[in-house]
Amino acid sequence: VVSSSGATTTATPSVPLLFLCFFTWGIGVYLAEVMGDSLVAEKAKFESPQNRGNLQILCYLMQDFGFVGMSPLSSMIYNTVHGPWYIVACTACLPLCSMIPLIYLFQ
Repeated sequence: VVSSSGATTTATPSVPLLFLCFFTWGIGVYLAEVMGDSLVAEKAKFESPQNRGNLQILCYLMQDFGFVGMSPLSSMIYNTVHGPWYIVACTACLPLCSMIPLIYLFQ
């Protein structure tokens, strides 16, 4: 199989695998959004009246920035020699790597 960029890809996913990946991603996003909203709602109780809502705006901004950044990046990676499993590994490991500074923050 030759992609639009001219690179050959041998690891083309099947339709059921693609469906399973999208379904799992959707459920994960919804669960993360519910958890994030509940944490923000609890934290918002301690915000001052002039800063009310800033934390929720920041959370949605960071989430949307992640979606906007990851969509073209994953498409570019998929259309090169890397297959779909590379994208799955990156989207699983990058959020975990972003939590490493939190370990040092709370020590």
